Amino acid sequence: MIQRKDLLALNFYKKLPFHGSDGPKRYRVEKFVQKVTETVKNEETGEEEEKVLEEIPCLKATLWPGPMNFETTPDEQKKTHLEEFSEAGMQAIVDWLNATPLE
Repeated sequence: MIQRKDLLALNFYKKLPFHGSDGPKRYRVEKFVQKVTETVKNEETGEEEEKVLEEIPCLKATLWPGPMNFETTPDEQKKTHLEEFSEAGMQAIVDWLNATPLE
């Protein structure tokens, strides 16, 4: 069972992802910036383009079955979950990792 103390301090995730395992489960926790966008028309070219309105820092957890590593596991076998970039978000990530079964 994964506990909050098993994952590193929140500041670590500002620069690097963290990889871990729990039995047959493999997981990765990282900072992810979610972009809120809207489609606007460029007045000069008349073409539509995406404008970033806001960038929201999040924690992203990815879960997959072992023994494969993150890079070699097909995306179809991975499950992901986003939470806010905070201690409460980190605890929610821990809860999700523990509650999510491998298929």
